[in-house]
Amino acid sequence: MFVTLFSCSSEDSSNNNNVDPIDTVYPMEIYLDGEHIVLQNDSNLANPLGGTFGPDYNLLYGFSQSSLTGRPVIDRKVEMKLAIPKTNVVVGEHLFTNAIQTNGYFADMDIKIDGVVKVVNTTSGKINVTSIDPVTNLVTGTFELITNDGTNQNHTVTGSFEYVIVD
Repeated sequence: MFVTLFSCSSEDSSNNNNVDPIDTVYPMEIYLDGEHIVLQNDSNLANPLGGTFGPDYNLLYGFSQSSLTGRPVIDRKVEMKLAIPKTNVVVGEHLFTNAIQTNGYFADMDIKIDGVVKVVNTTSGKINVTSIDPVTNLVTGTFELITNDGTNQNHTVTGSFEYVIVD
């Protein structure tokens, strides 16, 4: 048996400085009950209107809609919303409790199973902004969200994000 492998590459390493490109369709990922879920959005641009958090915040939003195999097949939608205050975007760890505070950071998650909203109440957490690019306004970081679903009082969800803050 004779096998020949060919490899072609058009990568120009002088232009990318070995930096991964920004993922504009899947700007957030989470770990939920040990499951890695990549969340999508129309782009990696933060919503400057703040969505449900109001105009003083940038909304970082991602979702995943999938069908879980089994009997019966279950449709699941997971939504993650991070609030980043417009006046306090700084590198560092930002703690939060069960309610958004003025100029504070916050995270909220929604889960729907077969169209039915499941209880997922934020009890506490943290958003760690690891970098802010002053030229592109790209904000990257990680987060940890503690929730109470009525049964599990300390349910932890972790994740990471890459969003561009727009004015």
